[in-house]
Amino acid sequence: MTATATASRFPKFGCKDDIRCRLKKLDISFNNLSTMEPGMMARAAFFLEELSLFDTQLTKQQACTLFTVLTMGGSQVKKLYIQYNNLSTVRPDLLARAVNMLEEVWMSGTELTVKQLEAILIGIGKGQSSLKELDIGENNLTTLDPSFLAGAVKRLRNLMIEETQLTVEQVEAICVAICEGDCEVMNLEIEWNILSSVNPDILARV
Repeated sequence: MTATATASRFPKFGCKDDIRCRLKKLDISFNNLSTMEPGMMARAAFFLEELSLFDTQLTKQQACTLFTVLTMGGSQVKKLYIQYNNLSTVRPDLLARAVNMLEEVWMSGTELTVKQLEAILIGIGKGQSSLKELDIGENNLTTLDPSFLAGAVKRLRNLMIEETQLTVEQVEAICVAICEGDCEVMNLEIEWNILSSVNPDILARV
């Protein structure tokens, strides 16, 4: 199965009468799935609501196929846990479109590129996202425009950006966004970033 999969290749997985539709959550984390046929895993998106693929050594083709399927009509997935898989080769536009169609996505330690992160955060900031919770910890966010992170804080309920090498400007932009009053975030995980140079007055206001 290629990354350019079409809906017609997965017809029976959209059927509500299929017995497999009874399964709503699947956790196959910590298994080496690199030899699995890409389409087999991706088809699960048509009947699962929650899919956990933590540290499963996904290949480029598997990742691309999965995210392609998530953008197609009929996918039931709302929560995706895909930490510690290398997603750096997934097209930024594809990744952003798929992620912003979900409600909860955990992608810590996935080697995300700046372009991928920008695409995801721009969609969130513009209100073009269904996301409520996003984990992008343990990815290098240093070169991201601070306004992208500030925009995400205003829209998300939970944002995890631990150990992401945040700059002073990024942290201060996040803090200012929180203090402006129209912020949705209820939980912000920002540990393992150096905050010693951040303006103490701004931190105190948060």
